[in-house]
Amino acid sequence: MTWSRNSRRKYGVLVGVSVLGLIAAAAPACAQTKPVDDKKPTEPAKDQPDADTGKDIVVTGSRTVTNGASAPTPVTVVSTAQLVAAQPGNLADSLNQIPVLRGSQRPSSAGAAFGTSGAGANLLALRGLGPFRTLVLLDGRRIAPTTLYGTTDANLIPQGLVSRVDVVTGGASAAYGSDALAGVVNFVLDSKFKGVKGNVQGGVAGRGDAPSMKANLTLGFGTPDNKLNLVVSGDFFRQKGINLDYNGRTWAEQGWGIIGESTTSPYQVIAPNVEDSNGTRGGLITGCRNAAGAVACPTALANMQFAPDGSLIAFNKGQYVTSGLMSGGDGTARRTNLLPSLQLANVFGRVTWEATPNLTLYGEGLYGKLHSDYLATLETFNIGANAFTIFSDNAYLPQAVKAAMANAGLTSFTLGRNSIEVGPTHDVNDTTTKRFVGGLDAKFGGSWRGSAYVQYGESHVVYTQTNAQIVRNMYNAADAVVDPATGNVVCRSTLLGTVAGRLAELRAALCHAAERHGGARHRRAAPQQGGGHLRRRRLRRTALRQRGQV
Repeated sequence: MTWSRNSRRKYGVLVGVSVLGLIAAAAPACAQTKPVDDKKPTEPAKDQPDADTGKDIVVTGSRTVTNGASAPTPVTVVSTAQLVAAQPGNLADSLNQIPVLRGSQRPSSAGAAFGTSGAGANLLALRGLGPFRTLVLLDGRRIAPTTLYGTTDANLIPQGLVSRVDVVTGGASAAYGSDALAGVVNFVLDSKFKGVKGNVQGGVAGRGDAPSMKANLTLGFGTPDNKLNLVVSGDFFRQKGINLDYNGRTWAEQGWGIIGESTTSPYQVIAPNVEDSNGTRGGLITGCRNAAGAVACPTALANMQFAPDGSLIAFNKGQYVTSGLMSGGDGTARRTNLLPSLQLANVFGRVTWEATPNLTLYGEGLYGKLHSDYLATLETFNIGANAFTIFSDNAYLPQAVKAAMANAGLTSFTLGRNSIEVGPTHDVNDTTTKRFVGGLDAKFGGSWRGSAYVQYGESHVVYTQTNAQIVRNMYNAADAVVDPATGNVVCRSTLLGTVAGRLAELRAALCHAAERHGGARHRRAAPQQGGGHLRRRRLRRTALRQRGQV
């Protein structure tokens, strides 16, 4: 069966306007304090303003232009050289080495997020609050989301032009809204670059697999008077995944994981052979019911599982048993590939024109494509709350089980079964992003500055999943009975005359959502500032389930 989702997110219009009046006496820069000369006596501080450094720095998280490097909120500034030294393969992966970003979703961990966050995406998450509360900016401006829930894949950032990355972990939501509750990650570009630079590199994992290749090229041109500047940068990255063949990685082959110590203990342990404790390959009886409701299972059925020949045998629970997991025992393990296959490419261009000494115009465009291929975990819909309900008249129940149910007055029991014979699902994520920005920066005289920009962004996301269960058919097949008219085994739903027992196309509702955020104005005595911001976002999502097999 093939399941596809088409999603289109649009930032139809994004307009920002700001006018800033800065006082001439600015605070001194923390990083520019001069050393004290021991040979000169220390003079008492005079009540007079410090000298203007002459450099304007936009402080990420406040949208305020100020002199120096002082920031009203905690800001971590990381240069490109530091990021490349930490992780030369991919700029976004290197950011994940920063402690405050260690909880980010990486391509190696994105498979479980298929359909919501996108397998293969690199979604930054500050302070463990998730990518939905971390805002990603490019030169202080938003980027069109690349997932269904408003998050942005950092892989699409033009890596060849990034000069530094600002990470703000406090106070950003006051300026940007609730999507910056955890903070802001702002990629600052070298928009005035001149010359040519490029990089080509490749590598393999320590086991000789997962080969990767990265290439980028950046070109910068400018007129002799520096009034016109053009920058173009392109990136390409390809990586082959590590599938179910772990190639001698014992920590993966042995299924090490973090699980609870027990159902009542608050502690967690790191243990091998982590498996499901509420389902087996043949089926585990997890609860019983009579005509009045749920009851304790009789000895003949309690803690029993079905063997390959259909007989009942005791279930070994192993160690560190919780409501869903355990170490060892007779459960089934969830295995997936360690790394998805990934290919991404993007092109970025920017032109800057100094029309007059007091007016600068600019325009920029970004086009990026991401393709990832992921083998997710085995189908496990039929455990826990989704376990099968097996009635006493089931056509495939052994006679001994039927007798035990009759003696105990049971009408049904729940069966946790992992359908590992179906195999893992195959998830593919294709994302295309377009972004265009036009704006101006102006000087009005004295310390007054102004800026305005208009932005349009669009992301087209297609998720495709194959080898997935048609859940309705699975439950109908489990509830099999004998047709009294023909003596054949059929689905109970067929006897009831419902369409649930036959293959049917499912059409999901077309979802529309729109958000409109009004402008805001702020005024202070010093420095004075005012501004407005209009953002319009539209989401269109279409889900289609095609015909297939159980």
